Amino acid sequence: MITTTYLWPTRAEGDEDACTKRSAATTTVAIRTAVSLTAGDPVVAVETTLDNRCRDHRLRVHFPLPAPVDCSHAGCAFAIVRRGLGTEGGVAETPPPTFPARRFVDCSGDGMGLAVIADGVVEYEVVDGGCELAVTLLRATGWLSRRRLPLRPDPAGPAVPVEGAQVQGTRRWRYGLVLHSGDWEAAHLSRLADTFLSPLEVAVGSTAPAGRTRPPEGQVLRVDGAEVSAVVRDAGDLIVRLFNPGSGPASATVGDETIGLRSGEIVSVRASRPPEAG
Repeated sequence: MITTTYLWPTRAEGDEDACTKRSAATTTVAIRTAVSLTAGDPVVAVETTLDNRCRDHRLRVHFPLPAPVDCSHAGCAFAIVRRGLGTEGGVAETPPPTFPARRFVDCSGDGMGLAVIADGVVEYEVVDGGCELAVTLLRATGWLSRRRLPLRPDPAGPAVPVEGAQVQGTRRWRYGLVLHSGDWEAAHLSRLADTFLSPLEVAVGSTAPAGRTRPPEGQVLRVDGAEVSAVVRDAGDLIVRLFNPGSGPASATVGDETIGLRSGEIVSVRASRPPEAG
């Protein structure tokens, strides 16, 4: 357990028109971080707890990278997106170089990399000229939008107070760290993210129905070579939806069937289920 103490401004000074500065008043905040590693598991589990009593602030955790990078790879729905360090702006907005990541974000360079695995969608930014990864844990605000914003000439929405968005009280985050060789594909980050975020649950099974037998071990359905996004029943069959997030073609197997997928391709496969033994 690691406990760190900070002195933070209690709030921002301003109103619905604009934020002018941080408050001179401060409060002491303690952040507790538990780090654990299971033997044989490449993912370091981190759990951070905070009693958020400050308002109008963003809390980020920073990770020095093993080598400088010029891009990042982040998970999204049905794909892995490569992004540079900068952003494209225009007359309507000057966006900050922060991006969304779903399930994991990876920064690799010179044959090594660091990935952060987190449930849901998180905000991240590669900072310090490509030498550090910052991941947002908390973003507290009291307005849907202020009327005068530094990065755009028009408001992002109405100036409506949103007290719940200050996310006061106890907050807890659990995420994983992976230090690896190669890039995100060589590190099998999609598989590691699935294992870390959706571990198998142990359950006590019932006995087989009268007159039937079940083998002591085995698999009813096996899928390899692609990511699975959905499995649904349809009469006596199973429909399995697969997608290939990799940069090249993939050969997947669903049961006894082999399917070829292009990079970024999504397919649905009907897998006939064998009858139960007995």
